[in-house]
Amino acid sequence: MRHARALAVVAMVVGSRVAAQVPADPTQRRFRVDASSLRPGQLTYQTTVVRDTIGSPAGNRMVTLSDTSYGGAPAWLIVERRDGDGIIIADSLVAARVDFRPMHWVSTNGPARLGAEFVGDSIYAVVTSPVGRRSIVALSTPGTLVNAAALETALRLLPLQSGWQDSTTALAITVGSNVGLFTRLAVTGEETVTVPAGSFDCWIVTATSEAGQAIYWVSKRDPVVVRSSQVVASLGGARVLNELTGRF
Repeated sequence: MRHARALAVVAMVVGSRVAAQVPADPTQRRFRVDASSLRPGQLTYQTTVVRDTIGSPAGNRMVTLSDTSYGGAPAWLIVERRDGDGIIIADSLVAARVDFRPMHWVSTNGPARLGAEFVGDSIYAVVTSPVGRRSIVALSTPGTLVNAAALETALRLLPLQSGWQDSTTALAITVGSNVGLFTRLAVTGEETVTVPAGSFDCWIVTATSEAGQAIYWVSKRDPVVVRSSQVVASLGGARVLNELTGRF
């Protein structure tokens, strides 16, 4: 139960960012993607919490991409669900069909709920939880990624190759605060990895800030994230590992 509750926090707060805030470097680009080449489908993962060399199963994760429309405009719907010990965390993001800008976001984690609308360069959000309710109006910079599924989907579209690097802003919203988190992305290597879904030749992509780092293994052929790894402070420094089990 402790693992699942901690992962619930990761899914709604930590999972929507890859690192803590660092000063934005005006010379860094914030990437743009063309999401029109995406195709609907579903990716499933098994989640493991690793302490030292001992791994404990912590449920499953499912990311579904489907066609939708929002405000009369064609869009993508990205739904992420996590479960473990009877706890289900759900995250739903609507993003523009071509430029992948966020349009509408809903995240639930037990009794906590977040709802956000993206209009122009502004975010209008409401966060509710047992400790209170908060309304938020904030700026949204171009290239902002609002959750883990959005980042992983964007990694499928980027021109990954040896030496590639770029930057983006990841959004973190809680009942107490909201912040855009400057994040540097870089291809740091390549590796053939074996996960339950098979063996894949991958680019290794790191997402880094002053406070930490997340690592993604992105398949070179028909790109998807097949493995991700992140050290999570709220789990006492344990590593959360997601590995692909299926693609539909």
